[in-house]
Amino acid sequence: MKTTVKASLQSDTASTTTFALEMDGVAVETVSVEALSWDSDILGMRCAALREIKVCQGVDSARHRRDYPASIEVYVPLMRELEKAGIEYVTVRRPQHEWARIHALEHAGFRVVDGIIEFQEAVRAEAEKPSSAVWNFRRAIPDDAVNAARLAARTFKISRFHNDPLLTAAQAERVHSEWAKNSCIGKAADAVWLAEADAGLLGFVTCKLEGEDQGRIVLIGVDASYAGIGLGSALVRRASMWFGEKGCKIVSVQTQTDNFAAIRLYTKCGLDPVSSYVTLRWSARESRS
Repeated sequence: MKTTVKASLQSDTASTTTFALEMDGVAVETVSVEALSWDSDILGMRCAALREIKVCQGVDSARHRRDYPASIEVYVPLMRELEKAGIEYVTVRRPQHEWARIHALEHAGFRVVDGIIEFQEAVRAEAEKPSSAVWNFRRAIPDDAVNAARLAARTFKISRFHNDPLLTAAQAERVHSEWAKNSCIGKAADAVWLAEADAGLLGFVTCKLEGEDQGRIVLIGVDASYAGIGLGSALVRRASMWFGEKGCKIVSVQTQTDNFAAIRLYTKCGLDPVSSYVTLRWSARESRS
């Protein structure tokens, strides 16, 4: 017997809309969809992200997961609703073990654009102060935004934006450039630490506080001319030291599963891999083709 699937609006706020997904008239999941104004401006199309995906109360979650291959259509009506609403580009990141859900998303038109591995470590009570005769550290101010943006544009080459065949290299570079700039002016980070020398800006690390006792390294970039001299490790230690000063107990960072230089760096600095994710994206342009 054919399974009937449906997506209906459950709640709506200024930036987030929640849909109920039904199978044969029974609500099985709710999905919150967040409108992404910053991404929309940068990429030149209406962007959104699937955020919280929750199994509805009363649904046997273990059985629900097993049923996914027979109910692979479950996200198709949701994407139809978003396309009708004028959304052109949607992203979602899910734990890598959720293969049944990932395959259902692919069936709805999503494409895998990268894999992510997350590292964590406990913040040391007395973090080692990074020092070098080659560079000096200082905290960024808004006037540093332009130089940080330029370094970011030429440093970050491995990301879901670079992997996506729908986006140009210029768009991918602009994403990281604007991200670094917004971090320096306080919109995308709580602190940015710069490594400088007579030659100028050598590298930077952006830090964001999450909850009461956790800090996240969001971006870390080193000028290619200064790679391999310990600057990346020093930036990680500088960030960890700042998180410790702010009372954080855990520091975390994410990188792509094919960014082996970053994986070696975080492992060398004592961070342990704790989880992995898959990033997918859907495009109305591909849906219509």
